Amino acid sequence: GTAYSIAIGDFNGDGNRREIAVGEDGDIFVFNSSCQQLWTSNSPTGIVFDIASGNLTDDAGDEIAIADNGSITTDGGLIVYNSSGAVKWNASGFYSQSVEIGIIDSTTGSDIAVNNASGEVRAYNGSGSSLWNYRGITGSVYEIRFGNFSSKGIIAFTDEGSDAVIVVNGSGIQTWNYSLPGASANYYSLAVGDLDNDNLDD
Repeated sequence: GTAYSIAIGDFNGDGNRREIAVGEDGDIFVFNSSCQQLWTSNSPTGIVFDIASGNLTDDAGDEIAIADNGSITTDGGLIVYNSSGAVKWNASGFYSQSVEIGIIDSTTGSDIAVNNASGEVRAYNGSGSSLWNYRGITGSVYEIRFGNFSSKGIIAFTDEGSDAVIVVNGSGIQTWNYSLPGASANYYSLAVGDLDNDNLDD
């Protein structure tokens, strides 16, 4: 099949992030560092456009979060697996193209930001409880990134509809945005880093 997404993590609990997760249309595959398949799941209903890995529960091994595009606009969403391939929890009823794992709240374990292609970025804690929904997006969100931005912003994403980068804080409130050049352009990728040595990400 066609691979649409990939992530690296610790999927065998040995403390090393050397395993690989690959998303296809309706499937996810996990391999060890020698390219031997550890497990597979066909629980996604559509294309797995994005995969993120991280420790959501502060235990041994990383969890895997996928953005399931679904076969129709209402049967995809977010699926979270443990490192052995069992589904831990999911949020369904929407279709998604991007997902990222990082720290949003002060509780133990990482959190998840995922887009709902109907105009939202949603945040969940590692147990699946909703933290907030950011609404008002006018187009597709193809990339979400965590970082340390100015004005206490921690999550950045692109809004293809408004041709903008939007940054929100840990409460899901917009702290700033920037209009990107090129009207009606599709922005498919986003990276963050401290490019000017000011101890803030750009």
